[in-house]
Amino acid sequence: MGVCSASAALVTFCALTAHAGKLDELRERTDHPSDDGSSNDDDKSDDDGCSWLQALFSSCPGQTQIQETEEVETTGGGGVPSAADVERQREALLMGHYFLPYPYAFGNRGNSLDLKLRPDLEASECSEPGYCSELSTVAVCIDSTCYARPADGYATAPEQRQLRSMQLQLFADLGRDHDGLVRGTLGGVVSTTMGLGLDTRWTYWVETQPNETDSLWLGDVNLRWEFLQTRFLQLALGAGPRALVDGAGSSWGANVTGALELYPVRPLVLRVEGDFGNLSRAVAYEGQASLGVELNRVELYAGASTLRIDGLNFDSLFAGVRAHL
Repeated sequence: MGVCSASAALVTFCALTAHAGKLDELRERTDHPSDDGSSNDDDKSDDDGCSWLQALFSSCPGQTQIQETEEVETTGGGGVPSAADVERQREALLMGHYFLPYPYAFGNRGNSLDLKLRPDLEASECSEPGYCSELSTVAVCIDSTCYARPADGYATAPEQRQLRSMQLQLFADLGRDHDGLVRGTLGGVVSTTMGLGLDTRWTYWVETQPNETDSLWLGDVNLRWEFLQTRFLQLALGAGPRALVDGAGSSWGANVTGALELYPVRPLVLRVEGDFGNLSRAVAYEGQASLGVELNRVELYAGASTLRIDGLNFDSLFAGVRAHL
């Protein structure tokens, strides 16, 4: 007979002891609502679900770089613009900072560029990519507007001249902390050339115990300001709510964040991020760094993360994939 079957009291004690894992201790320190029920079978996770990166480097086909020293002005949409309108357009469109469709696109360096366009270009709306592909004189397309040279245009593929005023990144990764907990993360980042943006990251932590599997979500959503945007470097600060969520309820707090993205040389991308805040009465801070390899619109990356919540340590290694949309 086992020790836990000796008496009803010992059975109860053993059951409680088996459930008192690292995630339960985290709930206690963040004043999280208790959950008397057992976790669902759906919360189980495969420890071997994180595959290693493959084919990190690939050959980059020679492609025409986007011209960066052209000058701009448009004739506008319908009707003949006034002299004042023309002057305003000249001042507004003479120079702009735009994102590439993805880092190092079309043989360019970095993640963005400052673009000057010629004053003789004509603007046309381009709501459908098929329409833009027929414009052999298009010099460059910015979002849904194409700027075409009326006489001596050059015919490059439309996707080689597509720039954006907004950038969207979606990412997912898998990892494991030093105590054997498995983590899976989903997140996204929205950046604009105005500097304002959003970021969010949610990590699903899974702890396997002798008789059950425990799990919860940790995440945050931040409004951010990219106060420095250059071709090779982006720096951002932000703030927003932080949460712990599981089947029993949620614990909330505040979060401030800082992020650095560096594009030193094709195809490498270096990211460093830091967060500081709280979950209920518990102080929380997190830092992580990753190195990625850009393969057109897909980036493969690996990194390390450290998370502290009221003294509890969740250090982990991870690897994942990021898409530029």
